[in-house]
Amino acid sequence: MKLPISGTPFASNALDCPSCGGNYLHHQGVMYYNRLEDDENGDFVILHKINENDQSGFHCSHKSNVSMKGCPSPRRDGMEVFFTCECCSAKSSLAIFQHKGQTFIEWHEINLELEEEKPKRKPIKPSLRFEILKRDDYRCQMCGITAKDGAILEIDHITPVVKGGNNDSDNLQVLCRDCNAGKGAQYQ
Repeated sequence: MKLPISGTPFASNALDCPSCGGNYLHHQGVMYYNRLEDDENGDFVILHKINENDQSGFHCSHKSNVSMKGCPSPRRDGMEVFFTCECCSAKSSLAIFQHKGQTFIEWHEINLELEEEKPKRKPIKPSLRFEILKRDDYRCQMCGITAKDGAILEIDHITPVVKGGNNDSDNLQVLCRDCNAGKGAQYQ
């Protein structure tokens, strides 16, 4: 597959998603294959992005004497750079390798994964909004400010919808716009 490069090779928009053509690719890691010419086995090093407990970082691992079946080069060393696309669900790898004195850069593998369905936010009924405002005395439950003080009051999910929260009255509270924005999708 021909590499979709626009502008100069080092332009910030040089790579487009091989699946949808979008230009929102995110680097996820690198794999380097190391082998002697024509060997079936060799070493590889993987550096990949991890996200655990809402924190991100990188993990590096090395394996020796493993099959070079996935190596992009038919005979020697090779390298893959892994990407995910923000526009579609594609996960792809860009292969960089040499063969017969030439350097090749091409899309090596493209996988489309179905995105997990995120919980859908159901609207809070106006009558329930009024009930929560009345219950919480028309006051922000974090800082105590009221609409009389000039605050814009909002109904907040104590356990966020994206983390399994629902619209039950015991999961709702009144927050001012500033406190609600500061809280985001966090537990209180």
